Amino acid sequence: MKTNICLYHTGYSQFNQEAIDCVNSMTPDRLDDISITCYNPSPDFIDIKCAVFAPSALDSFTDGIIITSSIGHANDVLGCSTNAIKILYLYDLSWMFKPLSYDLIYDTLNDERLKIILRSPTYEKSMLNVGCKRPMTILEKFSLEEIWNSL
Repeated sequence: MKTNICLYHTGYSQFNQEAIDCVNSMTPDRLDDISITCYNPSPDFIDIKCAVFAPSALDSFTDGIIITSSIGHANDVLGCSTNAIKILYLYDLSWMFKPLSYDLIYDTLNDERLKIILRSPTYEKSMLNVGCKRPMTILEKFSLEEIWNSL
């Protein structure tokens, strides 16, 4: 399935390690359908075996899925004029401790066009306490195949 993964940068982070390892482990015939959007260009910490685009390319990404791990990027993706399925993979709860507008968080997490996947079952209670909808599923390890199968 045609897939784009949005990353803050291509430097090291736990999520980047999982996402890029997942992409790199896919068979070469599937990599044409997988790409990464990088919001802040940085030196790659590992070889990335797929195309890397700027965020301006998201509007032209159609007929697939866009995955992000950031509420801010999820809000950007929701604003794109694309018919791609939009997924927020909440890798951690750092968004709860940043000075973001509650209205932005609430509106983004409850948007009907956004599907939410949690990394940990313990995150669900926090989300429900903020007044958010239930997640689509819980995946403790980032896996494109499991995401595709859950759609």
